[in-house]
Amino acid sequence: MEMDRRISVVFSVSSGKTCRASGRVVRTVAYRGFAVLFDSDDEEAISDFIRDIAPLTQERRAAFLRSVLNPEIEIL
Repeated sequence: MEMDRRISVVFSVSSGKTCRASGRVVRTVAYRGFAVLFDSDDEEAISDFIRDIAPLTQERRAAFLRSVLNPEIEIL
């Protein structure tokens, strides 16, 4: 993923809530992932989701995400 690329992310959590957000790529780690700075005008659901996972350690965050995310994340 190239820096400053605009992306939209849509995902569902196991509770059935759908989260949608748009932003731009602000950091990349080769073959491992990337970080997105989401636009401030996106749905409240994404803010709530990020707030819930932010304080977790990387290990606990990964376990939490595996338990609540549906197996499909779509990056448009």
